[in-house]
Amino acid sequence: MGHPISPSVYLQNNPMLSELNSNGSTEAYDALSKRILTENQQDAFFICDLSEVKSLFQEWRATLPTVWPYYAVKCNPDLRVVSALAKCGAGFDCATLSEMKLVLGLGVAPSRIIFANPCKMESHLLFAKRNHIRRMTVDSVEEVEKVHSIYPTAELVVRIATDDGGSNFKLSKKFGACPARVPKILESCRHKGLSVVGVSFHVGSGCGDLMAYKKAIHDADKAFTMARKLGYKPTLLDIGGGFNGRNSESKASLETFAAIIHESLEECFSKYEDLQVISEPGRYFVSSGFTLAAQIYSKRRASESWEMMYYLNEGIYGCLNGTLYGEEPPKFQLFRKAGAKLCPIPLENTLLSYVWGPTLDGLDLVYDKIHLPELHNGDWFVFPNMGAYCIPLCTSFNGYPGSKVYYINE
Repeated sequence: MGHPISPSVYLQNNPMLSELNSNGSTEAYDALSKRILTENQQDAFFICDLSEVKSLFQEWRATLPTVWPYYAVKCNPDLRVVSALAKCGAGFDCATLSEMKLVLGLGVAPSRIIFANPCKMESHLLFAKRNHIRRMTVDSVEEVEKVHSIYPTAELVVRIATDDGGSNFKLSKKFGACPARVPKILESCRHKGLSVVGVSFHVGSGCGDLMAYKKAIHDADKAFTMARKLGYKPTLLDIGGGFNGRNSESKASLETFAAIIHESLEECFSKYEDLQVISEPGRYFVSSGFTLAAQIYSKRRASESWEMMYYLNEGIYGCLNGTLYGEEPPKFQLFRKAGAKLCPIPLENTLLSYVWGPTLDGLDLVYDKIHLPELHNGDWFVFPNMGAYCIPLCTSFNGYPGSKVYYINE
């Protein structure tokens, strides 16, 4: 049977469990409780605190005042999030026709958009041309030729490869020109009479290497020098994304990276006049603004053992999809309705447990062999920091819809 265990030991043995009530009585948790208790919520759902998104924009401006943020729409294309950031004055990193259309539909000027996809579909390139989105990335001679044939008045930003070995999601194998290729790309642009306005890089999503930005900024300086030797006068440096969410425990904070970035920019780019530096943060702006709640709707014992099986109304084919892409299973909190209150579940009498998602696929396993107190149908798992990539990567496999989002502090 299960055995008593102290909260401190329980948390040590279950690193995926968050400290219960560690966030205090936040507005997001108040809204979550109200929805469960007074509106009889049954389906999994998100609470999005838009004040958190706006606060993070102000925090960015205070911490990195010389780097203007261009939100990476792919991270979470939620209309109200994008609208909030647009009102704050953010620019936008768009990779597709639909992302450009979304941002333009909010009245954002084309000059506040960078078409940051080094490999563009022709129809998307034509859309950018018709809507006067001029700045875009290239990383090959072939892409230069495509842009020249469709949008010869575009303003090109040459994307260079970086060392992204310290990031959760690596991009430089797929995108970015190695140093030996940069001169050929620039020469092709010059030969075709195309405008080159800058250089970009991306150190990978979820960066954990403090030196990645430093090395990439030094490499970008070399690319600037190559461009100037060919008669170009680049004025834009795009340092990409990779910044972690506010509550990231295993990765460096924005403040930590800001010190390295400021130092590197001063070393390499103080010599350039009229330089504009932008970045493409995604998860930094949205991770902590979203809290996901999912309910246990079924349970059973595993065979004749004391191991427990629990079934959630969210899973890895839905918004708990991070493990499919190499992320650690998300941390959570456990709550149970007790009369008119939503209470933390006591950390005692734990059993070896399995937590499954709702689909009929045997791979839909959210937590494998985790020690939990005995839970019951109607209990809630609450997942903080779920705003990055969860929603756009959600599927409707088996007919399960994505979790609905409810907003506070608009």
